[in-house]
Amino acid sequence: MAVLLILTGIYAAAGIFLYQRLTGLLRNWQTLSASLDQLRKDRACLGNFLA
Repeated sequence: MAVLLILTGIYAAAGIFLYQRLTGLLRNWQTLSASLDQLRKDRACLGNFLA
């Protein structure tokens, strides 16, 4: 019985840790950040070319 309680505690702690890590990563995640930066550079270059 003690082994089951210890394993349950370990799995619960790991689950809480991973959940907090996932929510932190999702909070700071930027969709396609490199692509958006490249599009901004392209737009600036095109604006300079047309102006």
